[in-house]
Amino acid sequence: MPLKNIWSKWFGRERPLKPGLYQYRGEDGGRAFRLHLRIEPDARGVLAINASKILHLNQTAAEMALHVVEGRTAEEAAG
Repeated sequence: MPLKNIWSKWFGRERPLKPGLYQYRGEDGGRAFRLHLRIEPDARGVLAINASKILHLNQTAAEMALHVVEGRTAEEAAG
């Protein structure tokens, strides 16, 4: 069996991020905050924190930010 098939069997198929806008409202130590995440068609992202800090994210960072914005636990994100 080719290595590519073994790799796919073990790790499954890559699922690209769906482009779009995502938002999250949270609270940390009694202070409210907002996150806005835009996923681009090439899977890179832009994260706005309280509309005052802007982060440009590569695909890996965009995926991690999406897990936070969607409220997933670390266990859910790993699964």
